[in-house]
Amino acid sequence: KEYLYSRLFTDETIERERWGWSDGYYSIPVWDGESGNSDVLSVRFRAGEGQEPRYKGISGINESALYNKYSLVGQKIAVVFFGELDAQLCWQDCGIAAVSPTNGKEAWIHPLWTDYFNGIERIIIIPDRDDPKKLIPKRKVSLQNLNVKEKGSRGIVTEYESALAASDFFGHRARIKTWDDRFSGKDYNANRVLGMSTKDFSDWIKT
Repeated sequence: KEYLYSRLFTDETIERERWGWSDGYYSIPVWDGESGNSDVLSVRFRAGEGQEPRYKGISGINESALYNKYSLVGQKIAVVFFGELDAQLCWQDCGIAAVSPTNGKEAWIHPLWTDYFNGIERIIIIPDRDDPKKLIPKRKVSLQNLNVKEKGSRGIVTEYESALAASDFFGHRARIKTWDDRFSGKDYNANRVLGMSTKDFSDWIKT
């Protein structure tokens, strides 16, 4: 549990989510509903120190899903991250509904996911801090071409591109927030470890 403690997770969260450890990876169940009281859609594995790849799943049950979607129930505001641990820590810290696609930035977005956001009035999409050279997409992004490799390209999709596609999908309810110079980390988890308070975050997403 030491790594999870170092990322500011509590015993309550670790036990509720049924996180475990196997062969150098932390196991992160993806619940269909309330954690511990619903079916497991898949299991994500987050690498420990020195392990590659950083994330992996189980063959045959690794379809893209919306992690932590149960947090959306009854809420008016939701935050979309591109990492399961970011979503879970934000929910633990702030009580703000927070979700993430399970297979990263190239998994966004499944048309059926729109139902999960019924009743959500404000959606804040926060990509990880990309390499500044990649922040401006080199191609027009749409839901149709998000996961399509262009001829002669590596098919790299930045998190900012995925955020643009998600924003288009949700329309006027959504806006994108990118980490500014007040924060030195690349994502929510890193910024919390580096000293960002929950009040800092809550104030920032309101601006």
